[in-house]
Amino acid sequence: TTVSVGMMAPSRPRAKLSSATSVVLWLDSVFRRTRSQYVALSMIGARSIRPRSPVPPGTSGGVTPLGFAGAFFASLVIGVMASLLGVLPGILPPLAAALAGGFVGSVADSFYGATIQRKGFCVVCGKPVENLTHCGGEPTRRTGGFPFVENNIVNLLGSVTGALASLISILLLMGH
Repeated sequence: TTVSVGMMAPSRPRAKLSSATSVVLWLDSVFRRTRSQYVALSMIGARSIRPRSPVPPGTSGGVTPLGFAGAFFASLVIGVMASLLGVLPGILPPLAAALAGGFVGSVADSFYGATIQRKGFCVVCGKPVENLTHCGGEPTRRTGGFPFVENNIVNLLGSVTGALASLISILLLMGH
């Protein structure tokens, strides 16, 4: 039998941790999308994280100062929320974990997008695309990256990398 986190008794420590973790993970997904929008709206030209050459806004692997600022402030909010929800004792461990995870996850997301994410172009309109189809379902031609690595895979890898950075920072701060 599966029990929803929201249905668990709030007085149990495990339920409190599960609920708090759910909120923090939800905030992470919201702020990850927000960071992507900062990058797309940035007035300063985006640069590829890998060769450091200029790229159009919205290009996978592109980074901007505004995008990094968005990731920083989103991570800060997640750290404060984690602290208020009691995910970890004190204020420093949740803040450090959120900032480490946010920065590393953000950089990793851009790096994976620049290096392994599928890239291609539409054979009908010639636009650069990352999808398998474009222009009414017409197949696209791959020009780089792995054929099966699309944006959702890159987001997952970036999140896992950020989570590992958070875990490592927690272990270091807690003296393990």
